[in-house]
Amino acid sequence: KLLLSLARRHSLLKEEVDDRLRSAAEKCFTSEQFQLLGPNDLAGMVLATLGHGWSRLHEVAGQELLRRLPHFPAKELLMVSPVLFQKHAAQLIGAWPKVLAGAPKDPKADALLPDQLVQLARMVDQGGSEELLAAKQKLMEELCERLLPKVNELSANGRAQLSQLCKTGASATHLAKLQKSLVAMAGIQAESGSAASSRGKRAAAPAGPDGHLSKKQRGKQLRNKKQHR
Repeated sequence: KLLLSLARRHSLLKEEVDDRLRSAAEKCFTSEQFQLLGPNDLAGMVLATLGHGWSRLHEVAGQELLRRLPHFPAKELLMVSPVLFQKHAAQLIGAWPKVLAGAPKDPKADALLPDQLVQLARMVDQGGSEELLAAKQKLMEELCERLLPKVNELSANGRAQLSQLCKTGASATHLAKLQKSLVAMAGIQAESGSAASSRGKRAAAPAGPDGHLSKKQRGKQLRNKKQHR
């Protein structure tokens, strides 16, 4: 546990300490030992070993994670997918639909948040070879179906990333509905802002019948200004 904790703080270690830690970790973390790690610790070791440049341990940790697919928590898998995607795109693209299907519906558990779904969609759209086109399209279709009822839950950054994906993404067919939803939501927000502005103007309008302040109202306004001074 101490080695694991130190390994995940590689940015704080000096070079000579890093070498000693690598030597100790290679003796301690056998493939059997990696099998005992929980999902969060295993994902952390995949990232930590990459950061250290510990190629042998990184390979062992990555293989153990891939071995557990598709029975691996979605949030932890998303955390390491960009690292593993280059070499293991086929396995990841094939596993993600099953991972998503098995994720709990409760967002407080392990279901991906709308912004995280956009993050995954961007990665899938940009990565993988032509041979994986059919699998990519299937995964993109599922991601779009999951995102469509949650567009209004996206953060401003999430909407911006999704909008960019809709404009430049290769999966145009599946992204078209999301683009329409984004446009519709932007229109609703614009109308709401305009209505609120109009209500504010009406509330601040002069009370006089001719549209001007009466002598009494002007006197009251002047007294208020003097009091604020």
